[in-house]
Amino acid sequence: MLKRTASLLLAVLLIAASLTLTSCGAPKIEEVRDDFIKLIKDSYEVNEILFGDGLSGYGVLEYHEETGIYYSMYYTVNDGRLCAYRDPKLGKYVVLSVRSSDGEGCVYKDEARGRYYFPTDLQYSEGPRDLPDTPYGYRHVRADERCTTVNEITALASKVYSEDYLADLFTILFDSSASTDIDSAYSAKYMMMTDENSGKSYLLCADAR
Repeated sequence: MLKRTASLLLAVLLIAASLTLTSCGAPKIEEVRDDFIKLIKDSYEVNEILFGDGLSGYGVLEYHEETGIYYSMYYTVNDGRLCAYRDPKLGKYVVLSVRSSDGEGCVYKDEARGRYYFPTDLQYSEGPRDLPDTPYGYRHVRADERCTTVNEITALASKVYSEDYLADLFTILFDSSASTDIDSAYSAKYMMMTDENSGKSYLLCADAR
């Protein structure tokens, strides 16, 4: 809803600006209509990255005490929040859709954490095994995502929003380095983390659990 609301607001502002320019002898709105439409469509993706669930990430391992099974909680842009675990009887990974409300077809309920699991036909692809641990509440952004650094997110957002708007927004969304302190870690939606051992930098995204 926020994504669509922001995009609609952007459209209104653009149209209003165009009418003002037209009255001053600038091109008519019909002449720039296609550019407006493209800008609005591009804003959907940007708003999902900035204000929505964010970029797809690699799984975070958790442990289920009742079954003694480790499972991976992860998120993809196309399929939402997912849970994958290796079924010893089937000898393969099973992927479940994780939703915030109960419904027909639910195979497991974790009401304490507001998680309801539903079957899918999705295939699970494990992420790299050498990724460094992240601060609690963050996930590694997939290496094949459109943006893999804060600078790339900034460049993409700059194609849609003004510099003045982004200047204030980025102080809330981004941080230059990760911290293990919970209060500071949750202050940014995205942050770059440098592995002390390898020297490699990784983009992290806040993971709403």
